[in-house]
Amino acid sequence: CAVIVSARPDPAASRGRTVQILSVGEAPGATPIDLSNRRPFLDIGIKRAAAEVWEKSGVSPSDVDAAMIYDCFTFELLHQLEDSGLLGG
Repeated sequence: CAVIVSARPDPAASRGRTVQILSVGEAPGATPIDLSNRRPFLDIGIKRAAAEVWEKSGVSPSDVDAAMIYDCFTFELLHQLEDSGLLGG
């Protein structure tokens, strides 16, 4: 799940409507129920969901100034940043 909050370039244009949802993406992992034995192990669906969101929204990772990622397991923070396109090449 991702929630993106952004200021509008023209504050006067946002009267009565301060947030606009540009896109939503969802993709399950290879085996969403079996976390420890999933193959491939790092397939949690983020790559597919992020690609859908970036394409539909017209926003890219380079447009993001800050991200708050849920750290469900220590390695997952970097994994989620990489798979979403926010970190790395």
